[in-house]
Amino acid sequence: MFTDHLLALENKLEGFIADEDGLSDSDDRKEYQKIFMTILRDSCTLVRDAETAGVPDFDSIFSRVDRLIDKAISFSYGDAEIYDFIPSFAHVEGHFPLLEDKFPECTFGNGLIHSSLLHIIDIHCHQRMAFWKDFYRSFAGR
Repeated sequence: MFTDHLLALENKLEGFIADEDGLSDSDDRKEYQKIFMTILRDSCTLVRDAETAGVPDFDSIFSRVDRLIDKAISFSYGDAEIYDFIPSFAHVEGHFPLLEDKFPECTFGNGLIHSSLLHIIDIHCHQRMAFWKDFYRSFAGR
């Protein structure tokens, strides 16, 4: 069930990427963004549901969703330029809230922090899945 749903999401993303006509005008662009966000949100929901169900192939599903989200975000910020800034897609009001920045007055800009985190992730590439898995579990309160 979960792998079938994941395959459908992967295929939907591939079709989305292949559809360059989705960006032809502003109305189409809004619909294009809506489809894009649906793919990302559904991917996060799939991971949460698979973990809750305790599926034996959770690690495989998690890895595939991780690659799907990476591919979607790379596409969005790449030539497609779907977003300048992708809004949150992992939170669910009332269940998995949007995290608030506890240091809004921080002297470092988000870009510096973001770049530093990406550098750390690149250095520890072999630990990437474990890092995001732990991050997800801490975010989900598990």
